[in-house]
Amino acid sequence: MRLLTVRWLLQGDELRKFVFPTLNLIFQQGHEVCCNMINTNSLFKITHADSETYPATQQSNFEEQKRQNDVYYDKEESALRKSKFDEMVDFISITNGMTISNDGWTLPSTQPKGKDCGKWSHKGCLDVEAHRHSEWKGKIFVKTYKKSCFKPSCELCVKKWAGREANRATRRIEQYAENSGLKAKHIVVSVPYWKYDLDYKSMKKEVRKVLKKVGCHDFSLVYHPFRKNIQERFWYYSPHFHVVGFGWIAGTKEMFDKEGWVVKNLGIRKGTEIFQTYFYLLSHCGIKPKNHTVIWFGNLSYSKLKVAEEPEINVCPVCNAKLRPIYYSGSLWTPPPETEIELFCNPDGWNLLSRAKPVDIRTPIEKTHDMVNYHLYYANRGVCLS
Repeated sequence: MRLLTVRWLLQGDELRKFVFPTLNLIFQQGHEVCCNMINTNSLFKITHADSETYPATQQSNFEEQKRQNDVYYDKEESALRKSKFDEMVDFISITNGMTISNDGWTLPSTQPKGKDCGKWSHKGCLDVEAHRHSEWKGKIFVKTYKKSCFKPSCELCVKKWAGREANRATRRIEQYAENSGLKAKHIVVSVPYWKYDLDYKSMKKEVRKVLKKVGCHDFSLVYHPFRKNIQERFWYYSPHFHVVGFGWIAGTKEMFDKEGWVVKNLGIRKGTEIFQTYFYLLSHCGIKPKNHTVIWFGNLSYSKLKVAEEPEINVCPVCNAKLRPIYYSGSLWTPPPETEIELFCNPDGWNLLSRAKPVDIRTPIEKTHDMVNYHLYYANRGVCLS
């Protein structure tokens, strides 16, 4: 009989109990189990442990099961694999990206998170009367969410900031593409080294002239003051601009020969590629107080292109009222689940969170504990217990 070895269960040598159709097994990583005990739907991978063979019919069945397991884990591993954005943020955190700066420009995610960043909270609609004609009569709507400062410098909230900015930029590009019938292109403009001493404002003006000469008139700019050296694992000053714009790009070689500007056309961006491009560019763009990370020119500017407002998502699904911050102070307290959920529940104990007054959100048990300590303090005041 062939034996099969468990490749991994969880991290380390933690004991785990797996329930199979016919028996219960308790084993550690690396232990051998008989092949006829393995359920193909079990969530772990198995490999051959010896050189014995099956009869032909069983062997083919086993190979098909193994192939299915391999496919399942390939999908799982790809889902767990870090995105390019996360890889870039990690690269910044382990290199000089945390400290590099030039004229006030720095990289994103270089500052510690705020005291409330990442904390779970609630918002909802407490208007029971507005829900009386729906299937949720007598219920309120509650939604959990993570607090965020949406600052590019925050190590925790940088991804939410980038997602919001990339979404806004994508909607503007898509609106212009729909109006004009043109396709967006991703272009990189690198500044000649003898112009490195120019300030950002002068550099931006020069880039605008260069883009007009090569045929790009309507575009957005994302400034990147630094480049990374992957082999040596460090960042260095090398200003360049990423462009997402429209036009027939030509004469880039002549531009380099005459003026030294390097203009690279990285191709057309459409559909989800537009968002992905902006999202990745914002992972390592230059940030500076009182400066926008994405700026618009030509017919894409705010004065010339009006984009419809994005639909509000923080509304009650029954009455469409805007969700407001709420908190729970009832007697049947249970910790809120630390995951994004939306639910209807009884209104008992739920209150609107007012910014005018500080709200006591202690649980009843915490209140009782504090009250006991309060009375003990005053009962024993002035009494030496030693």
